[in-house]
Amino acid sequence: MKLKHQLGLAGALAGAATLGCVTTGLPHAIVGDRIFPVTLAIDDPGVADEVSLPTFARFTNADGSIETDYSFEFDKRITEDF
Repeated sequence: MKLKHQLGLAGALAGAATLGCVTTGLPHAIVGDRIFPVTLAIDDPGVADEVSLPTFARFTNADGSIETDYSFEFDKRITEDF
């Protein structure tokens, strides 16, 4: 098979796989029949235990200095039913 046909087939398979993985969007917080969207006043309306895995980033700036960033987040509820 020619390279052009192989690339076209690979692109078609990748596109089909991507479209096959599409799911519907869900709101951030649902309580019964109510939906609480994120707003400027309330950043995180859903009360839940959350953890973000550590992220590491390292950049070389324009002046040659190296910037290293580490981040991690752990949120824990302090009340059961608030």
